[in-house]
Amino acid sequence: MPFSARQGFFHQPAGGDTLWTPAEITTNVWLDAFDGTEITLDTGTLVTSWNNKSGGTDFDQTDTSYMPDYDSTNKCVTFDGTDEFMQAQDNFVSASNPDFMCVMLADFLSLQSTSDRLFQLVGGAAGGVISIGHGSSSVGWNWRHNNGFSAHNSGATTGQYMTSWVRSSGQTYSDDRTWENGTSQSRTNSASLGNSPNIIQAFSTIGRGQGGNESQFFYSNARIHELVMLEADDSATREKLEGYMAWRWGNEGDLPVSHPYKDAAPTV
Repeated sequence: MPFSARQGFFHQPAGGDTLWTPAEITTNVWLDAFDGTEITLDTGTLVTSWNNKSGGTDFDQTDTSYMPDYDSTNKCVTFDGTDEFMQAQDNFVSASNPDFMCVMLADFLSLQSTSDRLFQLVGGAAGGVISIGHGSSSVGWNWRHNNGFSAHNSGATTGQYMTSWVRSSGQTYSDDRTWENGTSQSRTNSASLGNSPNIIQAFSTIGRGQGGNESQFFYSNARIHELVMLEADDSATREKLEGYMAWRWGNEGDLPVSHPYKDAAPTV
């Protein structure tokens, strides 16, 4: 029987339907810390590999000094915001300016800068990365591209949030869109919205993101529970992912009344 971390067992779907999961669609990255079976530990709680359930490249860290911790109680991988991160030798996309969708559940423990980066696909030397995360001061949720940025909802601070990030292929940074717990967030700040992504280097990171030069990094002090990234931009897929993740982790009460999965998890 499906389990909800906050409320126990899920309400069973009516009529014996099967609960929908990201396995029903083609995903590029699917990181899941729910029961620890996708986590490889080095020593103690230090994480050396996080299995990509999509079947693609895993995220790894071979240096114990930079390994995050697995927290079996809170069902998450925790990054310290100082020097911990994991990397995959893949950019996970099929084009330099692709459709991009990412839905993740994370606890933001403290804010290190105006550009704390939690997940990043690396672009060219002149910029064009796709980096998503959180920022202190009045920045809030923000897309960082190293040659432009888009900030949404300056009121969000620390705490647990399910966030959704969507942009369409071939578009400029003006197309960056963000949702918090299923509610759309307005743009509150930006720069160089006329520029575009340029994803060409074959690596991606979680826990940190690279800035405008090779020696500049921005880290996140956060716990990641689950992250799903794919090449899509449609509302139906985003809402299914939000519904799945909210009900799986017991956060369905945070969804807005108008959300299609407010009252029940998505089914097949």
